[in-house]
Amino acid sequence: MQLGNKIQEQRKKINMTQEKLAAEMGVSETAISKWENENSMPPGWDFSGYSYAGYGRD
Repeated sequence: MQLGNKIQEQRKKINMTQEKLAAEMGVSETAISKWENENSMPPGWDFSGYSYAGYGRD
């Protein structure tokens, strides 16, 4: 599974909008959309230890 798909899947799993996730992470809603569509990724960003805005990994 691609990283963008994983971000979107986890966000939807916890019934969170892009807007809410963006607010939790301190980024723009556009950034979340770009990550999910794999149009961009933050340089050096490591999602492996991130718990999706405190909601836990699967």
